[in-house]
Amino acid sequence: MPRFSRFSLFSFLVLAVGASLNPSASEAKPTLNPEQSEAKPRVVEAKPRVSAKIKAPGFSRALKFTGEPRLSQLTDQLQWHNVYWPSARLCTPALQQKLNARKAGIIAQLQLLATVYKNDDQQALAGATQALTEQVKRWPLWAHFAKAGEQGMQPAVIAANVQQNWLLQHQQQPYFLTVGDQPQQIHWVGLTKQAGSYAFSSQPLIDWLASRQQAQLTNPEFVWEVTLNGSINQVGLYPHNSNNEYLQPGAVLFSGYQPGDLPDGFKNTNAELVDLLRYWQPG
Repeated sequence: MPRFSRFSLFSFLVLAVGASLNPSASEAKPTLNPEQSEAKPRVVEAKPRVSAKIKAPGFSRALKFTGEPRLSQLTDQLQWHNVYWPSARLCTPALQQKLNARKAGIIAQLQLLATVYKNDDQQALAGATQALTEQVKRWPLWAHFAKAGEQGMQPAVIAANVQQNWLLQHQQQPYFLTVGDQPQQIHWVGLTKQAGSYAFSSQPLIDWLASRQQAQLTNPEFVWEVTLNGSINQVGLYPHNSNNEYLQPGAVLFSGYQPGDLPDGFKNTNAELVDLLRYWQPG
């Protein structure tokens, strides 16, 4: 058996303990990957781009914004132009598509109503409804964001009130802002033989219609008036129910069905047609 000196044994123990505390040259040292060893760069998201078009008398402009603009950034483009702000409308293609679909649904409803009248041998109402159906197809409707009674714009109010200074979200672009001149006409539609546009005259509505009563196909006691700001009023046609309403420029008058003439399932026809007229395109 080999003999070891005390010095040799001590040296051996030192080497063994050192080997256990220090990694050998053959063991790979842990390394950091590039993402750990360097600070990860910040990713800056690109701001959405929003496009808009403005059309007014003598003015047309296409705009592109980096980021989502406010409505005032469109109305400011017309601050030096003489336009009639109550006629202003803000539209998008998606909004117009929804309005077109709604109009198509009402047209289909009128076609069905005409068939019901025909099957019930109410030929006068069937013919009037068929004529109304063709008329509605030609109604110039333009979608917009405003609620009833709040249509049109006031740039000073928009700039001062963030609730009216809408954020134009990029998901709904492109935007179309149209503004016209002060209208010089009124429009009469519905169950009338004289549907069309007429020169505006400042006179009581009851007087304006007095000479045209025979043109109404259902002889109702009132007509609906849809004003330029989207307000809807029922206007009496006789002294006992008239509140002396005056004609308003750009208004649309609607002669509807007598409530008793509408069968079950069609009771809301007048209201649906009148609400559709809120989108009558000014001008």
